[in-house]
Amino acid sequence: MDRNVSKLLLVFKWNLGECSQVDISNMLRLLSGSGVVRELSRNLYEVEGSVDLGELMEHAYRSVTLSDVIVVREEVEIGDCTLDAEPGSKEWFRSVKMVIIGEKPNKVRVVNCLLGKFIQKSNLSLGEIYPEHGQRFFLLVDFAREKAYWGEIFHSFRRDRFTYRSPEKRPYLQFSALSPKLALFLVNLSTQGLGASNETRTFLDPFCGSGSTLIEAALLGFYAVGVEIHYRPVRGARRNVIFHGLYERVDLILSDASMLPLRANAVDAIAFDPPYGRLASAKGRSPDETLKLALRRVKEALKKRGSCVFLYPYEGANAELRDLGCEEICWIREHSSLTRSVWRCTK
Repeated sequence: MDRNVSKLLLVFKWNLGECSQVDISNMLRLLSGSGVVRELSRNLYEVEGSVDLGELMEHAYRSVTLSDVIVVREEVEIGDCTLDAEPGSKEWFRSVKMVIIGEKPNKVRVVNCLLGKFIQKSNLSLGEIYPEHGQRFFLLVDFAREKAYWGEIFHSFRRDRFTYRSPEKRPYLQFSALSPKLALFLVNLSTQGLGASNETRTFLDPFCGSGSTLIEAALLGFYAVGVEIHYRPVRGARRNVIFHGLYERVDLILSDASMLPLRANAVDAIAFDPPYGRLASAKGRSPDETLKLALRRVKEALKKRGSCVFLYPYEGANAELRDLGCEEICWIREHSSLTRSVWRCTK
C-alpha cells in the first residue's frame, strides 16, 4: 500500500466518557495540516488530502480512542440503490466490517446493491470479498449524505492493547492505580502544546504512586520524574519501571509535593492524580489542602506555556481550583459512586 493516500476514514470508540471527545479532537488537530477533516458521525471522521500513513501511525498510537484506520479505495453515490435493489445474500456481512449512518428501509437490499457496484468498479475478486483471515475491507453507507465508501482496513487497534501494562500485571500493585488508558490520556493532554524538539522533554508527576503516568510518559520518549511522599510506593514504582525496561528514562524522588526539590521552570509538562477521599494519606493534611499547596509549587516548576493536568472528584473544590487559575476540561465516570473531573492549569 502506498505511503501517501488521498482519503482516510478514522473510527473512534467512546471509551473515556465525555473525555473521549477531547482525545478525538486532539488526534484530529494533529491531522488538520494534512488535509480537510469532516465529521460523518460522532465517532467517524473523513480526512481528505495528502496524508502520510507513517506519520499518521506515529500520532495514532498516542490516541486512547482510535479504533480503525481505513484507506478509502472507492466511493459511489447511493442513487438507484435506494429504489429497486435486489435482496442478495447476507453471507458477506461476516467478512466486511460495515458501518451504516442514518436510517432507511431495506438496508440489506441497498447494501448488497452497493456491494455489487464496488465489485464492478474495483474489479475485486471473490477471494478479496471473502478473505480467509479476518476482516480486510470496510464499507460505510451514509444515507444522510447519499454516499457510500469502500475501503481497506490499514490498521485496527486491539481492544487489549493496554492490557500488557495494566496495574495487575506489574510487580507492585497499589490500590486505585491509574489504568494505562487513563494515564496516557493525562500525559497526552499535558504535552499536547509542546512542539517538535530535538531535546528530551521533561515530564513530572508529583503524586506518582506506583508510576502509571511515568511509564506512559517514558514510553513516549519523555524523561519522567516522579515524586512521592511515601517510601513504599517509591520502591514499588521503581520495580514497575524496571519491569517495563524504562529505568534509564525515569527518576524517582522521595519528597513532599508541596516542597518539590526542583528549580523554577524545570519541567515541560505535569500530570497527576492527587490523593483524595477517606483512604487518602497525606501526612495529616486534608486532600484539598494538599492539592492547593502542591499546585502552587508545581506551577513554579512548570516552564512557560507548559500544562499541568490532574484529576479531582467531580463537583469537588471547583471554585478554589478556578481561583488558582485552573479550568475543568471534561469528566470521567469511574463507577456509580465516583466521577472525576480532568482539570488543566497553564503558565
